[in-house]
Formats: sequence, C-alpha cells, structure tokens
Amino acid sequence: MKKELFSLTVLAAALLSGCNNSNSSGESKTGPGQTPDPTPAKTTFSGTLVTPEPVQATTQKALFRATRGFTTQATDTPCPNVPTGYYPLSNASISLVANNDAVFSETTTTDTCGQFSLEVEGENTAFENSKLVATSDNFKTLEANAQNFVQTADKPNDTVASTIAKNASYVISGIQKIDDDTLAFSITDSQSGKAVIQVAKSAFQILVNANENPIVSLNTADQLQVSNSIVMTLDASGSMSGKVYDEQGDPVTDSNNVIYNRFRLTALAAHQFMMEKNAEDEVAVIPFSLYVNPINKTFLDGYNFQDENGLKTTINYSDSGFMKDKAALHFAIDFYNMHVPMWEERVLDTKHAGRTDNVHTIVEDYPWGGGTELEDSIHVALDTTKQATGDVNSVFVMTDGDARFNDLDGLITKAKSMNLPVHSIAISNDAYTQDLMQISEQTGGSFKHITDVQNIAGVYSALQTTVKFNYLADLTLPVKSQDVIKMILTLNGEVVEREVTLN
Repeated sequence: MKKELFSLTVLAAALLSGCNNSNSSGESKTGPGQTPDPTPAKTTFSGTLVTPEPVQATTQKALFRATRGFTTQATDTPCPNVPTGYYPLSNASISLVANNDAVFSETTTTDTCGQFSLEVEGENTAFENSKLVATSDNFKTLEANAQNFVQTADKPNDTVASTIAKNASYVISGIQKIDDDTLAFSITDSQSGKAVIQVAKSAFQILVNANENPIVSLNTADQLQVSNSIVMTLDASGSMSGKVYDEQGDPVTDSNNVIYNRFRLTALAAHQFMMEKNAEDEVAVIPFSLYVNPINKTFLDGYNFQDENGLKTTINYSDSGFMKDKAALHFAIDFYNMHVPMWEERVLDTKHAGRTDNVHTIVEDYPWGGGTELEDSIHVALDTTKQATGDVNSVFVMTDGDARFNDLDGLITKAKSMNLPVHSIAISNDAYTQDLMQISEQTGGSFKHITDVQNIAGVYSALQTTVKFNYLADLTLPVKSQDVIKMILTLNGEVVEREVTLN
C-alpha cells in the first residue's frame, strides 16, 4: 500500500476530534468560563539503533583483552546504550508508521551513538500497533514495535533495536514452549550469528497445527528481566591440544608468540561468555572427554586445593553446578583449561583476573583427555537442566572431534520431551557435523561449524546475545504437547520459516 504522509496538525485534529465534539457550524461546545486546552497531547519515542559487529572483530577484541588480563568487558565506544558486540547505527532515517503503512510523522535521524528521539502529537494509546521504521545505507530496513520505545517521564528510554547487513539473512532458532501460551525463540543473522533485536510483532506469523495463533505481545528477555539457565559442555579430549592456524595457514599466536591450541581458545571464549552474561543468569559447566564431569560441589570436593602457602583451601560451589557468580564461573573455566598455573604443567595462560578464590595449586592430575564422549555429555547436560532455576533453559554443546551417536533418535526424543533446543558448535575441519546438525535441527536449536578456530571467542559472544535478546511471544491460544509450531518471519522481502513439534 502506498504510504501517506500526514501532517502533525491533521493527525492532532483527528485524534482530538472525539474529545472536542465540535458541531457542524464549527462552534466549540466548551461551556462558559471554560478555556479549551491549547496544548495537544504528545508522545515521544526514543532509543538506540545498532548493527552487529563481525565475529572476527569481536574475536580480536577478546584476544586483546585476554593478553592484558581485563576482567570486564572493555568499553569500545563512548555510547552507553550500545550492547557488547554491536556498533551504533548512525545517521539512520526514522519514521513512525501505522499498521496500514501510513506515516505518522516527519523523519528524524540517529546520532553518532545510534540514539534518536521522535515527538509525535497524540496519546500513547493511538500508536499501539505502530512500528518504528529505520533505513540506512548498507543495512536492511529495521522495523520494531513502537510501544517499546515510548519515552516515560521518570527515565530515558534505553531500549535497543538492531538491523543486519544487506547481504545477510535472518535465522530462526531456539523455539521452545515456556508455558501454555508463551513461546521463546531467537532471531539471528547469517553472518555474525548475533541476535536481531526488537523485530516488530507484525513481522511474525505463528501457525499451530496449520492454524494461525496470533501473537498478543512480543518482548525480549532483557526487557522482561527474564533469568536464564545455561548448560555449557566443553570438549576436553586430546585433540583439543591441536595447534590453531588461520584460514591462510598462518599460526594464531599469543603475546608471547606461542601458538594457541584449541583448549586455550575455547577457554578464552568461555571466559568471554561469562564476562558478558547478565548478573541473574546461571551457568553450569560440563567438561568431557572419555569422562563427563559436571563441575559442581561433589566433583570439586574430590580435589586437593592449596593456596600460595601450600595450605589446604576449598572452593564454594553449588550442588547443582549452576552458578550466577562470575568469579566462580571463571574458576570453573580455568579448571577446564589445563594450561593455567594451578595445574602446574604446560603453563601457557595466567589465572583469570576475574577470579576471587585463593587456589594456587591442584594436587591432582588433570582429569580429562583421550576420546570424545559427546553423546553422553549431551545426556548429562539435559539432565542437569532439571535442577535449573531460570525462566528459560539453554543447552550449548561444543566439540572438535569425530564423535558419532549410538542412539541419535533416542537423544533427540529425550531433548524434545524436555522441551530443550540443543545448540551445537563444531570447531575445526576434523569435527563430524552430521549428527550435531540433525540434533540441533530437530530440537529447534542452532548449529555452527567454525573452520577458522580462532573465531570461537566471537561465536561464543554471539551466543550470549541470543540469550540476552531471546524473544518471548504471548499467544492468543494455548499450545500443548504434540502441537506442530510453524514460525514464519517476513521482513525486508525475505521469508524465513522454522517448524518444530512440541513434546
């Protein structure tokens, strides 16, 4: 439909006509001694628009921070509302558009930090089904729910929305039932793997058993302050000691000119994930090789830890293995990484600066090595989620090995019965990808194959954005076991579909 540009005067008159009740002669019905309010109601929309940072750029920043022992995410820009892993979308043209594609106002533009403010005459309720539409060179048109950007009197609006490069495409993953009438899912782009934030509700169509089930409301996890429970498996098999070379065949080296191996880069990526997580999100770490060992209180109690003076010390950890405390999770990642000082042999990395424990030495042998029990690690990860306390559960599995499944169908059935998408990451050309792709596809998860292993930190950072900006859609009608959910995203002329069966 051709867009029609309304002047603010005409819009104000239309919105206020019902209240003024003018008669046919144009005479106001305002009573004696009453003065009509000459100031029409106004609604202000404000927020920040961003674009995803390439995986390679995120990786290089992670490597830079690691060599300098940074314990928090460095501020890459003076723009306070730009999330980690994104760039501000500057000089984008923004307009407020009705559901019928009529434009409510003249456009405004974002500043150098991607921020904007747009004031429109009319009550907030007049724009309930409207969209904020932003256009910019080299990026696809951004469409977001206008109501999420309404400026309130008490504080500035810090809502963020993102778009993607013109040559990227949209990807749907992580579809899962949260309760009887709520679905969670992620939208990412094919290039960066980062979350696409604040896609408009009108861009989605949900079919349940081929019947439309309209979305009543759509928000992101960060808006709703949803807590997440994440289970992360980490391959600790012998092949993880393999040296890393980039796609040109050049070695990837640290600040001491030592070639990185897969172990060290995976640990760096996991540390990056922990640094970027929300404070209320909990994470369980499960290293595996021939043995699968969730890091929890029982497991750690079996080790002899000593401080710098050779005195016995302990680590406080949960029975379930889920921890919110970033310092404890950095310890778990260091425990996984055989190249940190507390393992004493083959020391190549330093103790992570974010740790607060006083463990100096582990008087035990490193527990992992040898083969790759990937299938068992996924079973353990799924079982671990039974002790999760968050609102949304996620399972992330990674391996570099040629691991195949003995009972793939049984594992998929188990994951689906628990309503858990399995997100999988295969690193290096040596990894066997077929089974991982199948389990992710059939459980509604995502699959990533990283052939340039140095970029694993950027990939883990991208995964963290899908946790923070996961979508939660409240549906008109409830959904139940065995329902076939088909999600259709129509945006910028691109139609993307994903279908899963609930169990």
